[in-house]
Amino acid sequence: MASLMQRKRVKSPISSAQVRAVIGPTPGTAADWHIPLDQAGICSDADWTCGFLKHDWGNFDGVTEHWYTRAGVRWDRERAEKGVKVGRLEAGYVPDQETVLEWVRRPSDRVHLKGEEWQEYEQRYPEMKSKDIFMSNDEYAYTGGQTNLKLALAYAMAFNEMLRETDFLSSL
Repeated sequence: MASLMQRKRVKSPISSAQVRAVIGPTPGTAADWHIPLDQAGICSDADWTCGFLKHDWGNFDGVTEHWYTRAGVRWDRERAEKGVKVGRLEAGYVPDQETVLEWVRRPSDRVHLKGEEWQEYEQRYPEMKSKDIFMSNDEYAYTGGQTNLKLALAYAMAFNEMLRETDFLSSL
């Protein structure tokens, strides 16, 4: 049996654009329902990670980020720009009804998307490979959900995806 490191990557039936539409924005992406894909892509103005790579090159050996997922809500850029709050939610977040599978997959989809984005960054900035620039996730959480088996499955799937993405993820 092949180890996780040796396993061939299977192309997801869901495109990264579709994943972005489902999981909402992540640090480093402009993903949400309201940005046209030609404006929300990798290295758009809202892409923090790409902006960091572009403008701070030579001042770092790696990138570390925090990745959070919020249960039961999704990002709505239009509302965020207007400062619209829904109940006690921060401006920009709106309630979202998800199936159990969508809820459980949201954190691992975020990790997978970060892997796809990292590959794009390496194509745009080839020096990243020669200088061994790494990504480290030093904090993550799935907030707003109850502590139960569904949350445990979501974390297990996120950890599994992190292991599948060890070609770009590193520990400090």
